[in-house]
Amino acid sequence: MRVASTRMDPQTKSWSGAIALAAVWTPTLLALVAWWSAAPAALVLALLAFSPLVATVLLVRRTRGMRASEQRLNRVLTRLRTTLGDEATTDALGEDSEERLGQNVAELVRRSNQASARIGGLSAAVDELRAVIDAGDDIDLVFDTGGTVMLANRGADEFFATTPKPLTGRSIEDLFIQTEILDLFAAAAQGRTRRSEVRITRPEGRRIFHALAAPIDLVRGESFDGQKERRVYLSLEDVSDYQSAIQARTDFVASLSHELRTPLASIKGALETMHDAVHDDPAMTLRLVQMIATNTDRLEALTADVLRLSRLEAEETKAEITEVETAPILESLVTLLEPMCAERGLTISIDVPAELSIIRTDAHLFELILKNLLENAAKFAFEATTIRVRAERLDGATSRWSVADEGMGIPINQQQRIFERFYQVDTARTGAPKRRGTGLGLAIVKNAVTALEGAIRVESVWKQGTRMIVELPGSVKAAAPA
Repeated sequence: MRVASTRMDPQTKSWSGAIALAAVWTPTLLALVAWWSAAPAALVLALLAFSPLVATVLLVRRTRGMRASEQRLNRVLTRLRTTLGDEATTDALGEDSEERLGQNVAELVRRSNQASARIGGLSAAVDELRAVIDAGDDIDLVFDTGGTVMLANRGADEFFATTPKPLTGRSIEDLFIQTEILDLFAAAAQGRTRRSEVRITRPEGRRIFHALAAPIDLVRGESFDGQKERRVYLSLEDVSDYQSAIQARTDFVASLSHELRTPLASIKGALETMHDAVHDDPAMTLRLVQMIATNTDRLEALTADVLRLSRLEAEETKAEITEVETAPILESLVTLLEPMCAERGLTISIDVPAELSIIRTDAHLFELILKNLLENAAKFAFEATTIRVRAERLDGATSRWSVADEGMGIPINQQQRIFERFYQVDTARTGAPKRRGTGLGLAIVKNAVTALEGAIRVESVWKQGTRMIVELPGSVKAAAPA
């Protein structure tokens, strides 16, 4: 803050002194000229008397000007001290020395500079706080108690980006129609902090938000007399993904419990029957033993698939990319499925070009993908048909692997759900219980493909067959230089 000075600059002061001297000495010179020219004595005496009069008038005017300037400076200093919080009163300048005046001005300037520095620091802190608030994805709004938006962060601007009006100055009823949010605001306006979960429909779908409304009491007024003005802080945090993960975990546990209960109940029933009634019936005993063996195998397969899926979904699981020979993996899978194929009269046809005889991938994940796809095809293909495994190179270093069967196919309204855990297509496709899987095979395949940063999709025509397609980027081995 600068204090305006009442002193004249040197050039103005010089001209003012010259004019004063001229005004004082001019009558005297005129008197000498009159006396030299033998003018009347009365005229000479009049001119000599006028010179002190002019000097006196000029002196009085200068004194009055200085007094007015000093009074103005006194008022400025008083206002400065009041603004800076100095409760000491300023003495009249007429009773104060020039040295004391200079000290007061210097002290006030020093305090003004300190206040300016504090204001600058506070402004920088506000900018840093605003940057921190804008860095998050939450929606933060500040309202007055009437529901008018006072402040909004970047997240709020992006959330309401579809509306043409700026957020500042808009009403809360104009932004939200959810009763839960309006109730939270009303409670916060009365001084109570409230939290709730709110569902808001967005263009991308229904989202779940954790809402917080809290009162903020601000001190207002220059006198800082303790008067408070209330604001309402409203924050919305998108927890949709978190809630979906919790729901998925709950559904998984429920589905797993159901899948375990069925074979365990069959085994228990068979054992009770064998214990109570079939001691003399070898045929029934053999049938019950086979039932126990089948359900035991099913439990073993389910346990193995759950373990595989849990490992694939674990964040620490990473693909180990090496050069893998594809022919040995395909031959071992054909051998593994040979009993099932012989029972149903199925044939497996393999078409892999020479450039894909060695690919860059994770051997375990690659085998897991083809194993589950071939098992699905062998279960659901029509008897005496052919299962075709085909590989081809796409643009760049991407390879495409497909497994196609000639079977019942998948209804189009169920094709988007086949990769869900424990989801099974209706009995028209799954067929007899003997061919019923664990419901985790395609979920395992999807997670394995994701671990390899690839993509999987399905092409299926009802009553004609299904083709599963997997694309693995970066898997084609670079050709050796000539």
